[in-house]
Amino acid sequence: MSRQRGAALLVVMMIMALMTAIAGNMASRLYTNYHRAENQLHFQQAYWFGNAVEGLAASVLRESLAGSETVNLSQAWAEPARTFPLDGGKVSGHLQDASACFNLNSLQLRGVKVGGATPYEVTVLRALVGQYVEDSYQADVIAQASRDFIDENNQLDQSLGAEDAHYESVQPAYVTADALLADVSEWRAVRGVNGDVFRRASPQLCALPSAELKVNVNTLTEKQAPLLSALFTSALPVEQAQQVIAQRPEAGWKSVAAFIDTLSLPEFDDAERERVVSYLSVTSEFFLLQADVQVASAQRHIQALLHYQDEGEVSIVRRQFGGMRERATDNKDQ
Repeated sequence: MSRQRGAALLVVMMIMALMTAIAGNMASRLYTNYHRAENQLHFQQAYWFGNAVEGLAASVLRESLAGSETVNLSQAWAEPARTFPLDGGKVSGHLQDASACFNLNSLQLRGVKVGGATPYEVTVLRALVGQYVEDSYQADVIAQASRDFIDENNQLDQSLGAEDAHYESVQPAYVTADALLADVSEWRAVRGVNGDVFRRASPQLCALPSAELKVNVNTLTEKQAPLLSALFTSALPVEQAQQVIAQRPEAGWKSVAAFIDTLSLPEFDDAERERVVSYLSVTSEFFLLQADVQVASAQRHIQALLHYQDEGEVSIVRRQFGGMRERATDNKDQ
C-alpha cells in the first residue's frame, strides 16, 4: 500500500513539475509577445513622429525662403540641430543645403560627344579627388571611371575609364549603373575608389535627382573649401578658398557676380570665369533633413531629401529610415 502511495505521489510531483514548466514557458512567451507588441507600437509612433518632422521641416523652409532671392546660412532653416520633447521620448534634427556639394549625377553629361574634350565636371572631380590622393594617376582614373559609371552609354569615354568589361572581371562581378545614382554610397563601387578615398572625399559629394551641377556659394562651410577650390580647377588655392568663405557676408552674396568680384584670380581669363559662373548659384532647391526620433526604447534615424520650388511648394523626393545613426560613419566630418 505504501509503495502505491509513493508511486502516486511521484506521479503527482511529475505532473506538477510539468505544469510548472508549461506555465513558466507560457509566461515567458506572454512576456516576450507583450514587449514585442510594445516595441512595434513605439516604432510605429517613431515613424509617424518622423513624418511630422518632415512636415515641420517643410514649414520652416517655406517661412525662411518666402520672398527671399537667395539661400544663405543666416536664415532660420540653417539653425543648428534642435531637440523637441515628445510624450515618452524626444526628437532632434537639422536641415542642410543639399546643393553645397559636387553632384556626382552631373557626370551623366547627356548630349556630350564621346571621345571629345574632357568635360568641366570631370575636371572638377579630378581636382577635388586629387586633394585626397597622393597619386595624380589615381585621381585621373577615379574621375574618368566615375563618368563611365554614371553616363548612359557603355562605351569608354576616355582611356582611363571603366565600363562593364572591367567590373565583370572582379569578384564579385557587377556592372555599371549607367544611370543617376540614388546615394553617394554607390560611388564606392567605382574603379579606384577605395575606403580611404571614399571616407575623405564623400563629405564633399552628393547624388541629387538631377544631372545638373549648381553649387550654392552662400552655404559652403570652411570644411568645403576643397570643393570651392576644385570648381576653379585649383586656380583658387584651398587656403584662399577658406578665407573667402570665412569673410563671406553674414547674409551671403546677393549674386554670383558679387561673389566673383571678391576673388583675385589673375590666372583666370574672362572665358574661364564665364564657364565657372554657370556652375555657381546663390540659391538652392534641394535640402537634406537629418532627424533622430526616440520613443521609449525605440530609436529611429530619418534622412529625407526635400525639394523646394519657387512658389513655396515643398515635396519629399526620397526618405530613408533606419536605426539611430545607422547611416553615420566613423568620419567625424559627417
